[in-house]
Amino acid sequence: MYFEFLNPESRQFDLTQSSANFYRINDAIDGPNVNNIKTYFSALEDTQPNLVSYQLDQDEIQGSQKKAETNADETADNRLPTSVVPDRYVITLIPNLDDGNFTFVGTVEITLNVTNATNSITVHANDLEINNESVSVHRLTDEVDLLVLGLSPDTGRHFFTVTVADSLVVGQQYRLRINYTGHLREDMGGFYRSFYYLGTEKRWLASTQFQSTSARRAFPSFDEPAFKAKFKISIARTEDRHALSNMPVASSVYEQSLNLTWDHFEETPMPMSSYLVAFVVSDFVSLNASDGIFRTWQRASALSQANYSIEISSDVLKALENFTGVEYFLPKLDQVAVPDFSAGAMENWGIVTYREQNILFEYGVSTSANKQRIAEVIAHELAHKWFGNLVSPKWWNYLWLSEGFATYFQYFAMHKVDPNMRLDHQFLILHHHTAFQTDSLESSHPMTNSPTGSSITQIVYNKAGSVIKMMEHILTTEIFRKGLNRYLTERYNSIAEADDLFSALNAQYIEDNSTPQIDVKTVMDTWTLQKGYPVVTVNRNYTTGSAIVSQ
Repeated sequence: MYFEFLNPESRQFDLTQSSANFYRINDAIDGPNVNNIKTYFSALEDTQPNLVSYQLDQDEIQGSQKKAETNADETADNRLPTSVVPDRYVITLIPNLDDGNFTFVGTVEITLNVTNATNSITVHANDLEINNESVSVHRLTDEVDLLVLGLSPDTGRHFFTVTVADSLVVGQQYRLRINYTGHLREDMGGFYRSFYYLGTEKRWLASTQFQSTSARRAFPSFDEPAFKAKFKISIARTEDRHALSNMPVASSVYEQSLNLTWDHFEETPMPMSSYLVAFVVSDFVSLNASDGIFRTWQRASALSQANYSIEISSDVLKALENFTGVEYFLPKLDQVAVPDFSAGAMENWGIVTYREQNILFEYGVSTSANKQRIAEVIAHELAHKWFGNLVSPKWWNYLWLSEGFATYFQYFAMHKVDPNMRLDHQFLILHHHTAFQTDSLESSHPMTNSPTGSSITQIVYNKAGSVIKMMEHILTTEIFRKGLNRYLTERYNSIAEADDLFSALNAQYIEDNSTPQIDVKTVMDTWTLQKGYPVVTVNRNYTTGSAIVSQ
């Protein structure tokens, strides 16, 4: 997820930061002006790497390791049980955008694997009205419905627990089915509504933003990054709209009784975390790339502004494939310009959603700074296809494994595509200072021990990107590149923690060096498990020609 951090001295009034202000202003001005307001360009900050490894503070590191372990289970009471885990979701949704109620009706069927015998199933559900009579548990091995003894919602933890009469047996599969209704939100989180003006007509659409814990607002789910599963999604829409999701449409069927068309999407070929599921229902139009993979979707009046994204996206993807040695394997990659979007962009598998100003570029009108901003955001989101999507963080305290690499590649992958931007130099100039400023504060935190409630911080993005660049310098670019390939291959379609990355890089370093001199984990723990950075002071004596170096 691309997130923008604003300097206080350059902060301007950003309409997208407050949904209350946003809708109040939209209702107070002429409709056509809204589209211009929604393309407001906010400030951008970056960091660069510090290329010095610093002394291990054993007490702080050991304390941080314990905290990280605690944080990884963190409030174990707020984590789902692991006795049953999802294998496959089948989701059907009917969003209502036209009668002013802005509701949606949904059904979810979750195929479950049992890891420990239990008589209960707990999923996440938040702000959903569940039809209790619809809840069923079916044993797939012998096609038997189990007796449901009780349903226990826990609104504080967003839990919904189903208790059955028979114990669920290890090695057997079960299917949990739930019908429910929800409300298309207006806070740009979960499954939410947005709009733009076509002339004087307000045009409604629905979009999603699930990271970190909002998939549960669209469908009951195992809404933690480690619970990966396959998804098959169907969405009903009016004839004047179309639906997009992570995969291409397999078939479209008109249902006369609803006067709606069902778009049935192909099942995802890979298991994925719930926060990477996405869908958009709109009347947008697309500009398609010649490679058959990329499509950029936007308001019809903004079609000409999609050319730049189409021009560069394929080349950025190829640059990432070449560096990692791992191909992007989905059949399509939609990029959607959403009028209302809380983050800068979101890397959902197969369908990246953007703020309009982070994807739309008008030749002859937009500035070179706008062009660079769009290039960086696209490269950032495409890098997530490997770092975050293919290999997902085990828990949110390892978010830097996603965002740090995306920050690194938004400069260096894009530099391969357009060296004239000199993004490699800009990384060194711009990122360093922001990371140092943030990490010098008392409120700073270690990269691997970020607070649960505020995992999206400059440490996770800017310091992590800088430290990753430092890793490349320590190991050499070639060892770093091959080590990342090893990491992605070993953790393919799975989850990871920091030690998985360090292990892969260290194995590659040893393989390519007859006399290895460092241990990657030992060095990198000093940067990831404690906050702050070293200050090296040099006092020169010009009379004696000597110098004293202290840290």
